Parts: sequence; C-alpha cells; structure tokens
Amino acid sequence: MKSCLLIFSFCLALTATAENGRTDEPSIPNDKQNFHLFLLAGQSNMAGRGRVDEQARETDARILSLNKAGEWQLAADPLHFDKPRAVGVGLGKSFAADYVRDNPGITVGLIPCAAGGSAISTWEPGGYHSQTKSHPWDDTVARVQRAVESGVVRGVLWHQGESDSKPMLAEVYEENLHELIDRFRSLVGSPDLPFIAGQMGRFSERPWNDSKKLVDAAHQSLPSMVGKTGFVNAVGLSDKGDKVHFDSRSYRELGHRYYAAYKGLTAVRPPNVLLILADDVGREVLGCYGGTSYPTPNIDALAETGQRYTHCYSMPVCHPSRICLMTGRYPAVLMNPRWGSFPEEEEKKTFAPMLQNSGYATAIGGKWQLCLMKNDLQQPARMGFEEWSVFGWHEGARYHDPMLYQNGQIREDTYGKYGPDLYVDFLIDFMQRKREQPFFAYYSMALCHDVTDDIGRPVPYGPDGRWLNYEEMSIDMDRQVGRLVSALNQLNLRDDTLILFTTDNGTAGASYLRYEKGKYVRPKVFSEINGESVQGGKGKLNDWGTRVPLIANWPGQVAAGQVVDDLVDFSDFLPTLAEVTGAALPDKVALNGHSFASSILGTGRSSRHWAYAEGRSSQQYVRTRTHKLYSNGRFFDMNADPEEEHPLGDVSDDVAAIRTTLEAALQELPKPK
Repeated sequence: MKSCLLIFSFCLALTATAENGRTDEPSIPNDKQNFHLFLLAGQSNMAGRGRVDEQARETDARILSLNKAGEWQLAADPLHFDKPRAVGVGLGKSFAADYVRDNPGITVGLIPCAAGGSAISTWEPGGYHSQTKSHPWDDTVARVQRAVESGVVRGVLWHQGESDSKPMLAEVYEENLHELIDRFRSLVGSPDLPFIAGQMGRFSERPWNDSKKLVDAAHQSLPSMVGKTGFVNAVGLSDKGDKVHFDSRSYRELGHRYYAAYKGLTAVRPPNVLLILADDVGREVLGCYGGTSYPTPNIDALAETGQRYTHCYSMPVCHPSRICLMTGRYPAVLMNPRWGSFPEEEEKKTFAPMLQNSGYATAIGGKWQLCLMKNDLQQPARMGFEEWSVFGWHEGARYHDPMLYQNGQIREDTYGKYGPDLYVDFLIDFMQRKREQPFFAYYSMALCHDVTDDIGRPVPYGPDGRWLNYEEMSIDMDRQVGRLVSALNQLNLRDDTLILFTTDNGTAGASYLRYEKGKYVRPKVFSEINGESVQGGKGKLNDWGTRVPLIANWPGQVAAGQVVDDLVDFSDFLPTLAEVTGAALPDKVALNGHSFASSILGTGRSSRHWAYAEGRSSQQYVRTRTHKLYSNGRFFDMNADPEEEHPLGDVSDDVAAIRTTLEAALQELPKPK
C-alpha cells in the first residue's frame, strides 16, 4: 500500500511538472536563433545575495543557465558560483521569466559572469580578482565562446560600481565603462548589443558619498551617451540587512525592471523624423542638383547617401506652402487662409497633432508665420507642438539679435546672438532630451530668406555692418544642416531617424543687403546650374518658382544614391509621415495628398498622377512629369519647353489624352481666392 502511494505521488509530481512546462533535463533549441543568451555581469548584486527560498528552486523548461562546467542546466537560484557560500537569489530568473512570457517559442540562456567585489579594472583582458581568485573578463570570454555554440547573445545585464566608489577610481569610471561596453560588443560581434546598467542600492542608513554619486551619474547618463544602452533605478528596493545587498523580493523586482528597460530599448519603434524646410531655396542652389554657385557639402551628402527627388512641387510663396505641407490639403481647399493666419477649426488636423497622438515628442524651431505670436502665444501648442522656439514674424529680427518666442515666452538672452544658431541649438537640445521616445523635429529655417522690411524700422545688421548676402546665407544653411546631422550621429540616433529636406519655394529674385538713405538695397540673385545662369523664381508658377529640392535620408532604410522621378507635391508630406510612422490620419479629413512612403523605402511608387500648385490672381496649374496645364488654358511640353515660352496648340492623340486628364483634375479643384 505504501509503495502504491509513493508511485501515485510520483505520478502526480510528473503531471504537475508537465503541466507547468518543467522537465528535469534542459532542452536546448535546435535553431540557435531561438536560444537567446544574456550575460549577467558585474559584482555581488548581480551574482545575487538574497535568501534562497522555495521560489528560488522553481524551474522553467525555457529558462536555462550555464553552470561552472560550461553545461546548460535548468535555471534555479543561486545561478552564480563566484563565492559559493555567499551566493543566493539574484535578478536573472525574474528577468528571464518576463522575457519568455513575452516571446513564445524562445528559450533564454543565462550566462553567470559576475564576481562579488570586482572593480571594473578587473573586467579587462588579463584582469585578476583576488577575492574570487578569478579573471572576470577572461572567464566571461570563455563562457561566451562556449554558450554561442548553442545560441545568440542578445544583451548584457550589468550591476556593479560599489568597488569603484572611491576617490580616483570614480573619476575614471565612466571612461572605463564605455570602453567595457565596446569590448562586450566586440566579443559577440554586435555593435548594437543592448547593455543595461542597474543602480546601486541607495539605503537611508548608509548615505552615498561623492564617489558613489559619480559612479551613479555614469550609469544614469549611459542612454544619452552610448547607443542601445539602458538604465534601471533601484528606487523603493530594500536591503537584506547589510546595507549593501538587496533582499530576495527586491532582486526579483530589479529583474522585472531590467526586462522593462530591455523591452523598451529593443522594441521596434517608429523612426524619429527630422523635417528640414529651407526658405527661398531653389534647385539651382544645391550642388546635388547641378548648382555650382555655392558649396553645399552637407546637403549634397544627404543626397549621396539617400535619395534625391526630381519632381517635387511647392506653392510659389511661403505661407501657402506651409499650409499645404502641414495639412495635406491645398490652400484653395482651405479657402486660402489670409497671409500669416491659420484656421482655428483646422488646428488639430495637421501633421504635428497627428504625430503627437501617436506618441511622438514634437518641436519646431525657426519660422512660424501662422500668426502674430504676440497676439497668440499658445498657437503652436494648440497645433500639436510640445515645444517651440520661433522668431517673431513681422515683429522683429530673425538673424542678428533675433526676437524669439520660446514655449510661450519672449527670450531675453538673444542680444549679440545669431538666430539660425539658436534655432538649431534648441532642436539639438530637444532631440537629446527626447531620444528615448520617437520625436518629430521640424526645422522651419529662416535661411535663405532675407531680412524683413515691414516692421517699421530696419532690423539689426550683422557684425560687419550689413545683412548676409545670398551666398553667405546658402553656405550657412548647409552648415546648420550639418550641425543637425552631426548631432544625430553623436546621439547615436542617425540610423533611427528619417531626414526629409525640402524648401518652401524657389529662390528669391533679389535679397536685401543693407538700408541706406531711407531705402533698402536689394541686389538681384543669380545662380549657376548646369552651365546656365538663373535668376531666382520665387513668386512665379514656373519651374524656378515651384519645382523644389526634396531629399530623403534614412541609413539602412533608404537606398543610397538613388534619383527618383515620382511626382510629389506639398500635400503629400502629411500622409507620408503617417504611413512611415504608423500614425493615424486626421479623422474625417479628405486629403489631397498621396503618400510617397513606398518610394522612400524602395517598396513601390507613389500613386500620384499629377502635381498641383496655385499662385496669385486665381492662377493654378496641374502637371505630369512631361506636361503642364494652367487654369487659363495654357498647355506646355515641359521637356521640350522648360521655360514655358511656346504654349501647345494642336497635339497628338496621346498628348491630347494627357490634357484631358489634367483638365478633369482642374475641374475638381476649387479656385484660389
């Protein structure tokens, strides 16, 4: 009878084990890609010093650990073997439990590497730790080499710092930590290997000294200084009674926090977007479009490493272009808002609130032009921008000693400063602070628009007693673009960011240079392109006024060196941003725009068949790549007659069919006011 009871009990145990997904022997996935390995590195708080309880002994068939012999076994605390008499519950198992819960079909392999009491100096080739009689780095290398025979390393969990919280050592800790991260990544051949650092225990009974604060600062600053790194705080966790090590409950909570940080770090998130809108810059200004008058190496580099569009069309002047860009609708559809205004009922239907509602941080720096800011300090906020730093359009200077409104307040510190530098400083600061979430940074440039002449007095000159000429502005436009790209590189955000560069209309025909004897001196602006001298066409509906540059750049996503002839007009930006980011389009809005996201990503072409622009005096045009029809009936072959000198009369049947299509398009559109 007793034997029967024992057999029955054994069967119940087997059943329970099977029901809980447990086995006595580890099962290593046949496919290495399904075996995700994590290094548990650092010192005693990573090794674990919590009391071993029943929960510590529980196992899961999908959570394995590497033992001292280099063999895989079911993971049970203690995982480490650095100090056999001291080790206990750590954070590894609770991290792994969260991981396998969220990743069906994946087995986790934990690689114990921590050595209690080890300073970071022992975590280098040949480093020796006398307390454990071990070589922390060399031992880690050997364990990783053994482990990767079966799986793929997916991250490093690091908890260390107490041994370096001493004068002299703390001062060099950050440098040593960054170097160690590079070595971990080189070891596994993954330059973007996630690295998560945990905060040392902060217990009221043992206040931190300055050295410990310095080490903690190195951990906390990791995400802003090193790509694919995370930081886990220890707020609210308790010690086991020794004022150094956590208790079992806190270790398990710490493991959950490590997983949350890892998940946030590795989640597939939509790209950051940097939208650069230059002011009064035609194609002839840029080297990548054949311009030879001005050096534009930074913008040209975006084209060389991304793709350049040859058929992008704006409105001929700035305010209508901005309305169209932000709303995805043509100005005539919105009843042509008066210059310097925006319809209040449309404020929540632009690309900024669309992206904000999708979880993006949003900011604009530079030109606003949708109101007189002094009369409506919060319009940018209502229109979806969390932060803004914009010049007082028609209120003050935009270049030297600029008049800036920043987040609803006039800046009082701009005397002697240069506006374009301040706009870019603001956006770089925004991108750095918001780097942990997707962001939309809209650089609405002042450059290369000349100074304003309509505030009743001349605005301040530059240091040499005049305003910038067009050449100087174009050179500085390129410099500011370079600053933004460099900042993205330094923040390790370049590969995560789609950059779109375009301009609001063609180059101005003349540009203010100085104010003399009660009059503004405004030299004409001519630029060379492909051996031809061209005067700026701003304000005109011809190609020099409305056919503008467009460059898309996103490393790893946008093919380099591509030239794209898809038709794009300014109504297309909003739906494109929605598709690229996964944001929901504004509700109950009939857009004029067509997304060109598939063109950007190389997966297809835009569905747009004709582009549109409108100007003053109720003039409009619609066009294909080859033909252009004005609302007054003038019809041109743009390949044969790019200067529009000879309107077409009798045409072939094929060309007549194009004209019929364009006529139908014009009939569908309202007339500009």
